[in-house]
Amino acid sequence: IQFESYYTIHVTPEQTCSYASFETNNPYRSYRSIINNVLNVFRPKRFVLTMMADEAGLKTMLESPFEQVVVDVPTFGRYQRTSLSSTKVEGDCCCVLANFNLNVTSSMGFRKRTQSQI
Repeated sequence: IQFESYYTIHVTPEQTCSYASFETNNPYRSYRSIINNVLNVFRPKRFVLTMMADEAGLKTMLESPFEQVVVDVPTFGRYQRTSLSSTKVEGDCCCVLANFNLNVTSSMGFRKRTQSQI
């Protein structure tokens, strides 16, 4: 790694259920924009959002992405949070996990991208 922050993308295409992941250690004050950008690229039916941070890092955030019950992705759809869990490990390291599902009825009006738009 050349610099302190990194971004990684992993994609496993499968006919029955593909898997894609995005990871970064870049400390954002708000993750709303990066989450929306990743969702707009992959357009999953559901996603899991996971964050590992120490308590000091959590305090620097203007907003927690886990406070959102609904995630709106312009031009694509709306995701509804279905579960939320957190735990502390190794003293002050927090692990927060949330599951979100695409709300099919709210996404009906959005157009799908064609191959040429990808």
